[in-house]
Amino acid sequence: MFIRNELFTITIVLLLVLVIGAVTLIQAKAPSEEEKENIAQVLKKALVLAEDVYRNAKLHYKNGTPPENKAAIIENGKKALYEFFADDLAQRLSKTVVENQFESTVTGPDLIDFGVTNVELKDLSISGDKAYVTAILDKYLVERITRDGKNYIDRMEGKVTVKATLVKVDGKWKISEFTAQPDLNPEHIIQPE
Repeated sequence: MFIRNELFTITIVLLLVLVIGAVTLIQAKAPSEEEKENIAQVLKKALVLAEDVYRNAKLHYKNGTPPENKAAIIENGKKALYEFFADDLAQRLSKTVVENQFESTVTGPDLIDFGVTNVELKDLSISGDKAYVTAILDKYLVERITRDGKNYIDRMEGKVTVKATLVKVDGKWKISEFTAQPDLNPEHIIQPE
């Protein structure tokens, strides 16, 4: 009788484990192509946000535009942060990604162009309103530099590996946690201007 009860208990426990496993697998569904594209776009836009603010800040600095333009650049940068990052992370990044860009423009390079040419999602899983992703993004920056009194265009290209957790807020994916490891040896293509 004791063995029979023990066997019954083991069977019940095994069934519970199988049911819980099945429910977990159902929740962690394979991402659709649309979900993949949405997540790739969020990563792409988030990765160049600081450069976008910097370029606008540099133009403000070079052109000596009115102070209200600086306020508008900061406001637009913060709006973009909250569009691509969850609120708590956007708040933490605000100073670094938006406000400090004005200080950098005084001695920083003349940023002409920037962008991401490719996003390769290496690992992506979605469970409910959370997504976990590892992606490799091909990024470029084009700067105007001066050497020996002559202007040159310096195009830097490299890869950035991003690991991120995203959350779905009001139907849109936003980054809640991330790390970014840039290529430490980007390729430089320098040409006379």
